[in-house]
Amino acid sequence: MKNRSRKTISYPANWSAPVYQFGQLTTKGCILGIEYSNGNSYKLEGWFYWVETSSDKELEMFMEDKIELLAPSQIKELIEARAAEIEILKGQLNFVG
Repeated sequence: MKNRSRKTISYPANWSAPVYQFGQLTTKGCILGIEYSNGNSYKLEGWFYWVETSSDKELEMFMEDKIELLAPSQIKELIEARAAEIEILKGQLNFVG
């Protein structure tokens, strides 16, 4: 197994730390990006998350207070559904391989 060192991102001390991380699954989709706004632009101050929405695979930006993580039961359902897909694909490999 490769040695994977954890990478960190530095940000100014006057910013709060982001609550969520890259790759976390939310009710809206998967977090693919995190952006901080200091309130000087059209956005409010705080962390914004770029989420690949589950419905249409588009990226949408959400404020931190609009993010809701999936419940453990929802994650288990995803695992079971993907496990079934994997079994189907393994069967397909038997036909072509």
